Amino acid sequence: MKSERICVVYYLAYYQRMAGGNRILFNLITNLPEWIQPIVVFSGDGLAVESFRSAGIDTRVIKTGANLNEYGKAMLNWSKWTLARTAVLELLPYTLEILRLLRAVRADILHVDSFRGALLAGGAGRICGLPVVGHLQGQIPFGGISKRYFELVTNRIVSVCNSIQGDLSQTAQRKAVTVYNAVKPAERGRGIPWLQGERDRGCAVLACFASLVPFKGHRHLIHAIEILNRRGWAGTLRVVFVGDTPGEYSEYIESLTESIESKGIGNITMTGWTSDPESFYRTTDVCVLVSVSHETIEYGGETHEVRGNEGFPTTHLEAMSFGIPIVGTDIAGVKEQVFEGQNGLLVNASDGEAAANAIEVLLESVEERNRMGREGLEIVETKFSMAAQVDGTLRIYTELLGVDPCVS
Repeated sequence: MKSERICVVYYLAYYQRMAGGNRILFNLITNLPEWIQPIVVFSGDGLAVESFRSAGIDTRVIKTGANLNEYGKAMLNWSKWTLARTAVLELLPYTLEILRLLRAVRADILHVDSFRGALLAGGAGRICGLPVVGHLQGQIPFGGISKRYFELVTNRIVSVCNSIQGDLSQTAQRKAVTVYNAVKPAERGRGIPWLQGERDRGCAVLACFASLVPFKGHRHLIHAIEILNRRGWAGTLRVVFVGDTPGEYSEYIESLTESIESKGIGNITMTGWTSDPESFYRTTDVCVLVSVSHETIEYGGETHEVRGNEGFPTTHLEAMSFGIPIVGTDIAGVKEQVFEGQNGLLVNASDGEAAANAIEVLLESVEERNRMGREGLEIVETKFSMAAQVDGTLRIYTELLGVDPCVS
């Protein structure tokens, strides 16, 4: 029996919204046993901070400087002078702030959510002599110093699936452990009235839960819907894009809107960000996510190279918990959660026609949708349970601290 609680400081670098990675860590933290004392630290104020605080979690905010607060892979374009100046004037003072916090709360473990989290807080953890756990949430789109630093500063790497471990160096792979993400069981409640009204009139509702960023592949889904509409589904198919619209991708989002309008597609609705995605799941018949790993696209009059960091999509797990069949792309860890013909269908990335064909299979048969939905629910309950994620995480913590893993 432990006489003292283990204090784990969770450093979350993405504070703006409760995206998939934050929702996964939120579920983990709110299901930890009482002998774990979680303290969550964000690098800025935002919707994620509000969500954690409203759940009664000890949540702190330590803001970064202006350069360290840039997102959208902006750091990759910095000059050597900007890198050096930011390291001295922003990162070093910030590291000292994190160090003071870790000492003040007498932390036992530092758990960082990402490469960015490792950069901002990992050094303080190592200076403080703490084990540092790094969360590898997805594919590694870029190498370089951020990847090397993440691998160097962490004592253990929690990989959300097996497939993405291949992006790590061989040395880092030896300290990586797969702990599958989990989601809480679906709760009964109200759906979206206007979507339920469409279902009552005989329409099927297809939903894509994802931020409107290039690697999530919305342009390919738009192409798929265009094909389906030409095949006669326009009157009986309603499509919703449920996700936030990051300002740094405004030109890309504008290109999506223009594409929808130019193709004459009238059955796609962009809902924007919602704090209640569950209501949309309750009125959804098919969930689709057609993410890509790497492709080149044009928008805003320029050519852009897209490199994704998909890992183990939360939306697929959430769909399964609501008994909804899935259409996904065969990248990253998707094939470890979507099993062809059982709980969904897999297609090649960047292939709108293949996505259309898979969606049509599910549109044509309510019985097939229901069967896959039931199998998905069984899979998420047995293979991706909250208890399994908590147990896997606690084993890492107790191993690093050299304490009894059965302590309670």
